[in-house]
Parts: sequence; structure tokens; C-alpha cells
Amino acid sequence: MRSDRCFALVPCAGVGLRAGAGGPKQYAPLGRQAVVAHTLDALAAVPELTATLVVLSPDDTAFESHAPRFAGWVARSGGATRAESVAAGLVALRAHCVVDDDWVL
Repeated sequence: MRSDRCFALVPCAGVGLRAGAGGPKQYAPLGRQAVVAHTLDALAAVPELTATLVVLSPDDTAFESHAPRFAGWVARSGGATRAESVAAGLVALRAHCVVDDDWVL
């Protein structure tokens, strides 16, 4: 059976070395809020999304203060690379609720 459920996975475990932002680029200010807050607000406005998962580094303590309106869920299982964080996010999605026919972006 084909599923119409779609989930968003946001890898957010980086430390921003290449960005030169003086910290994780996802927490850099852009206007009145952090970059990640803009991303999550945009995803929250997509009615076709069932849920959004943000994958953070295990030692991230800043996310909640930079994205206070986020209503999805968080996995603190991000890795050293984006690929590792995405893979960890897929594992977390599978453990939480995603099945073979669901979509993940």
C-alpha cells in the first residue's frame, strides 16, 4: 500500500567551521531570528508534512532557545558529517513512526 505521509528531516548538527559564523551557522541571526527558525517556520507552513525531525549533535544545548516555536521532535544523535546526521535521522524516524512507503525530505 502506498503512503501519502511525508516527513521532513533537518540535519542541524554542524559546528559552522566553513561558514565562518563564529559558531553553528544554523544559529546565526538572519533578521529577527536564527537561520534554523526560518527553516522550521517554512516547513511548519507546509500542510502536506506529517512531522519534522531536527537532528542535533548530542551536546547541543542551544537549539530550544533559537527555535522556541518548533513543534516537531528532536533527535540528539547527529554525527560529525551531514551524511552521518542524515543517516542518524533516518534511523530515528524509522524507530519513531516512519514505514517503508512514507516519504522523507
